[in-house]
Amino acid sequence: MYHIQAESLTKHALYKFLIGTVVPRPIALITTLSEEGITNIAPFSFFNIVSSQPPILSVAIQRHDDGAMKDTAHHIASLKEAIVHVVTETNVHDANQTAAPLNINNSELDL
Repeated sequence: MYHIQAESLTKHALYKFLIGTVVPRPIALITTLSEEGITNIAPFSFFNIVSSQPPILSVAIQRHDDGAMKDTAHHIASLKEAIVHVVTETNVHDANQTAAPLNINNSELDL
């Protein structure tokens, strides 16, 4: 059995370890709107079902390295609304494009 000390891994290595070992792992593609009406779309690796009664999904949205909220979290907190899509083989390439680090005033849909 292998033992891995999480604190000995870089942030990127720990992320790769987790997403490579917890499988199958659904990917959520979440769309939100900014207060200015700009569409934001982003993929999230940490997504799953919590309950069916009541129907609850969970998604963990990490923060930027400087501690600032990511656009998706900011929009959900502001407008209390989001749409969750599931990434499939058909849309995985397009979904990967939405992970680009864009300015809050730009929409990933343009990619």
